[in-house]
Amino acid sequence: MAWTSCLVVGLTLLSAAPPVAFQDGFPVTRRDQIFPHTELKRGDLGIGYTVFAEDQLRPFQVEVLGIMRGMLGPGQDVVLTRLSGPEIEKTGVIAGMSGSPVYFDGKLLGAVAYRFGAFTKEPIAGITPISGMLGVAGATVDPPLVQSWGGRGASRGVSTLALRERSLAPRGVRAQRAVASAEARPIDTPLVVSGLEPEALNDLREALAGTGLVPVAGGGSGKRRPSSAGPRTVSTNQADQAGAVKAAPIAPGSPIAALLMTGDVDIAAIGTVTMVEGDQVYAFGHPFLGGGHVDLPMATASILNTLASEAGSYKQGAPAREVGVVRHDRLTAIAGTLGQSARLVPVQVTLRRPGAKEELLSAQVEIVESPDWLPVMLETIIGSVAARRLGYEPGGTVELLARIEVDGRTLEIRDTYAAPPPLRISAFAARDVANLVAMIADNELVPTKVSRITVDLTTTAEVQLATLIAARPARTRVKAGTTLPIYATLRPFRGPDRNVVLSLPIPKDVEGPLSIEVGGGVEIDRRDAQVWGERFPANLDELLGILSERRQGRALHARSYPARLGARAGAELYLSLPPSQRATLLSQEGPTQKPLTESLGEAATLPLDLVVFGNVPFEVIVER
Repeated sequence: MAWTSCLVVGLTLLSAAPPVAFQDGFPVTRRDQIFPHTELKRGDLGIGYTVFAEDQLRPFQVEVLGIMRGMLGPGQDVVLTRLSGPEIEKTGVIAGMSGSPVYFDGKLLGAVAYRFGAFTKEPIAGITPISGMLGVAGATVDPPLVQSWGGRGASRGVSTLALRERSLAPRGVRAQRAVASAEARPIDTPLVVSGLEPEALNDLREALAGTGLVPVAGGGSGKRRPSSAGPRTVSTNQADQAGAVKAAPIAPGSPIAALLMTGDVDIAAIGTVTMVEGDQVYAFGHPFLGGGHVDLPMATASILNTLASEAGSYKQGAPAREVGVVRHDRLTAIAGTLGQSARLVPVQVTLRRPGAKEELLSAQVEIVESPDWLPVMLETIIGSVAARRLGYEPGGTVELLARIEVDGRTLEIRDTYAAPPPLRISAFAARDVANLVAMIADNELVPTKVSRITVDLTTTAEVQLATLIAARPARTRVKAGTTLPIYATLRPFRGPDRNVVLSLPIPKDVEGPLSIEVGGGVEIDRRDAQVWGERFPANLDELLGILSERRQGRALHARSYPARLGARAGAELYLSLPPSQRATLLSQEGPTQKPLTESLGEAATLPLDLVVFGNVPFEVIVER
């Protein structure tokens, strides 16, 4: 649309208002043309701009209802307004219009950023003043946690068991919720998704429920990015298109995309640009996740359509061309720089289905290197590739081989997962790998750089699972230093019972009652964790060592747990300590010390062709 026709439409709404300066079809903004929000009066009329479809900027009318003093904190005001216009009357406040610039007397007031109430009939919106947004780009970057801890080790314990059982969601959503209330909240941000299996898209919606981030099916750029871990050259020519729709350049009122994943799958947050000052870009008018200093690729976006819905209207779009990087995600805005590039983590996921004709599925993507988003996006892409197996048939068995390269080290994880329908066994593998990456990326020890992740899955429809239903020792009184046969009965899924024998060495230095536990890998890991408690690594190598400790699923395991007085300090376990040494160790200040009343004895493993679930504890008497 030519700037003259856009201006004519705007003047039709506000015939008495001074015109907004335009260039190449979009408003021109300067710091000396800012309207102070403190001078507004109830009933004042302004004009806003946003893109409803293609690259065409459209105006809407803004009526001032009042000023909400300190809504976001001391000195952080929000202007309460009523929006109107042909499109707004049909759609109301739209997810994706966050950042749309609003002008009074030809000067920039700020960005449309907040909505009020859950089911309001009127398009009531809050405007974040531009004066509060401009300071975002100059915000200081917080120092790494390692400086404050001084190398004393992590304050948060690590447990292999906890990794497999904790739920996953971006931790930064706390910042979004912090600026929301029952009456006011940031306008929802659409996460446009392309190339993702519907099953994985539904999982992503569930993980982000209540965060203000709304995953919606959209279009992708259709461009494959190179799978490299270093900075990339971004385009200085912003003219491009996506989804057969032309994308507007980065300018006030135009859509802007913050990329979270790109490649075979594209996931991008869509909002609107408020102001461009040289190579600095300000948008949204509220936090994305409130992550402070971030590193997200910035791209132009094509708006295919604005979908009007009583449940919440939103812009249907697609990221187009990468043009810069978003550096700041703060209370009043996101801000970034044109012409720079963000660092992304290359990820390759491969799924094999052996058979007469082996099937091979794969996806190559790059994901933002963010402690908030890297684990979430990783779980999403693994789940998407796995969902394509067997036409969504649930249950079965999945073999996992994952390699996580971080700071010149490689953490390799092998495991097997099995479950009957209707459980989606592939989701367990995806969650497991994502949680490993979350512990690495979000550790309190040192800043880390994950350089590459490869995930290989081998899947079969056969449920190779067995439940341990019985286990008993060959004798209840044993000699120290001998070997104890253990007879176990397994019940395979839809198969006859299977009897197996596992031989467990008895410690040489034990006398009296001895606790023994037999079970699957997860169950014996859980029993070990009861002895250790949470462990506190002092460096990255210790952290990776703890994360690599896991028993294989395709096996039956046993371990003895002698009663011994000991202590845990940090990540180390000290057993059979003399009373004086134990007292000295536990007297040291810090949360990482723990008294122990039992220790880890001898262990045994019987490899099987089934993933074992369940556990049986018992006790024997050891004689010298």
